[in-house]
Amino acid sequence: MFSRNTCLHATTMKKILVIQQKMIGDVLVSSLLCEHLKIHFDDSEIHYVVNENTVAVVEHNPYIDRIVVFKNEYKDSTLKFLEFLRSISREGYDVVIDIYGKLESNLITLFSKAKIKITYGKWYLKSIYTHLIPLQPRKPGKTGITVEDRLGLLAPLIDTPLEKKREPTISLTADEIGAAKLFLESQHIDMSRSILMLGILGSNGSKTYPFHYMAQLIDTIAERIKGTLLFNYIPSQQSEAQKLYDLCSEKTKANIAFDTFAPSLRKFLGLLHHCKALIGNEGGAINMAKAL
Repeated sequence: MFSRNTCLHATTMKKILVIQQKMIGDVLVSSLLCEHLKIHFDDSEIHYVVNENTVAVVEHNPYIDRIVVFKNEYKDSTLKFLEFLRSISREGYDVVIDIYGKLESNLITLFSKAKIKITYGKWYLKSIYTHLIPLQPRKPGKTGITVEDRLGLLAPLIDTPLEKKREPTISLTADEIGAAKLFLESQHIDMSRSILMLGILGSNGSKTYPFHYMAQLIDTIAERIKGTLLFNYIPSQQSEAQKLYDLCSEKTKANIAFDTFAPSLRKFLGLLHHCKALIGNEGGAINMAKAL
């Protein structure tokens, strides 16, 4: 269990804001801070600022009391962004931890009026932040540096070693898991066989394997693992997914449930819960699979 010895008294940290406005993988890894903070300061209220397209991976997280959604419209409208900043000012945060470290989060931190403001060590931010944490030097072959950097931001608040909790988690409700199972059964998926999710497309062409090679890979997977294969794609990618499907062998096609895909990120996570493995191009999906 975590030690409760800390640098600052818990009563000075009733409300803590963590800011991370990057992509899904970053939001997941950074949610570890919310977990450590909630366990050390269990009476504190932990709020987490994330972009609206990443909310799904931190919904129902038991260590986050409130998800503060940074909407796309704040990037397009100065007026709406100012309204958002004013709402931050009204919250009365005691601590802000800015992981994002860009102009938007600098302003969020400034408007928060928190007494304790923490980010990575950039000398030109001394006028905004009370604590600037240096990034660890990169060493060839060292793993886990991203997690170490994130947890390093807790140093001004926690002076004892943290429990070796290094993997973020995604929390699904029993209803979401049950609904995903019912959906798979409605698609005539045999739940007694292994189900594999295949991330067949990357976020762009440079992150996607050439289709002829990918088709050979899928054929090999189908031959080695006797189960059902799900293609992970969104409706706008259906034509590309169809091209890849057409390149697979007829024997493999019989094991691909081509039309069984999730219309939303939370529903995708529900399906992924029932899969034995995820194999694919895209790092975001891999991070989600690890967190499940």
